[in-house]
Order: sequence, then C-alpha cells, then structure tokens
Amino acid sequence: MCTDKNPDSRVLFLGDEGAKVPEYALLIADCFKIFRHDLQNDLQIVYGYLQLEKSREQVVAKLDKVTERILTASQIFNLNNVPLSCFLFVMWAEAEQSGMRFMIDTTGRLEHFGANWPSWEHQLATLWTYYRGLAVARGQKEVLLELTGEHNEWQVCFGGKGAVQIICTSGERGMRKHVY
Repeated sequence: MCTDKNPDSRVLFLGDEGAKVPEYALLIADCFKIFRHDLQNDLQIVYGYLQLEKSREQVVAKLDKVTERILTASQIFNLNNVPLSCFLFVMWAEAEQSGMRFMIDTTGRLEHFGANWPSWEHQLATLWTYYRGLAVARGQKEVLLELTGEHNEWQVCFGGKGAVQIICTSGERGMRKHVY
C-alpha cells in the first residue's frame, strides 16, 4: 500500500513500518512494458505476414520467437522466489537489449535462494555486469544462466557456447567465485 504523505516516494508500507523497494524492483515495471511492447510488435508482424501472404517459414519463425519469449518469462516467474524472479527478469531484459539470447536452466529448490546470502543481489548484479561486458566484447549471442539450489548452498553459473564461464557458489563457508 502506498503512502498518501508522499505519493512520489519509492517506499511501500507493509504492516506497521515502511520497507524500501529493492533497486531491481523499480526496474521491473519498465522491463515489463518493453517485454509487452515487443510481444505486441511481434504479433503485429505475424498478422501483417498473414495479410501479405508471406511464406509459412517467416510466420512460423516469428511465432517461435514469441513462444520462446513467453516460455522464458514463465520460467523466470515460476521459481517460487519473487525477489529472484524480478531480478532475473531485469537481467533478461538487459541481455536482450545487448542483442543476446538469455536462457535459464534451474535445478533444485530455489524458493529460499539467497536466504543465507545477505548480499546476493549486489553480488549477482556485479557478476552479471562483468559477464555481460565480456559477452558483448566477444560478440557472444547467447548467455546461459544455470541456477542450482540444494539445502543452504546455491550455485550461479554464467556461460554459453564457447564462452568464458563464471561460477559463483554460496554456502556454509561463504562465497566462492571461479572464472574458467
């Protein structure tokens, strides 16, 4: 529930006190607008292709792109972890803006991702920024993010075909980062 005291504030009141909205959550509305706009554009193109009687291959290719985007969004928001889903949605939007296809592979239980990793948002954002810079500089067209969650240990791996791989593991003994 937003406050009437300052309608322009970025503070949500939940219960008796206010809690600041995480920085990535402020970006999600803009990312969703772009996502929705791009889907609408793609569907308009499909409609135009059909009206112009373009080849079946062109229509199917555009529909495959739409379907892939919807499936990726569904995968992101089916993690049972709202902060992680919002964060990944923003990452996906940034990857697309950089001209990369962003794929996610998840295993294990991610609903408690980051529970014992207080700075996961900052560290994951730092890893993503570093990796995205490498990927763009090398002309990489695909990014695969693998998330694994087991008990109190999580592993985050950025990679892709023929790309540098960055692995970050969080567990009982703290954070470990590896670059391959």
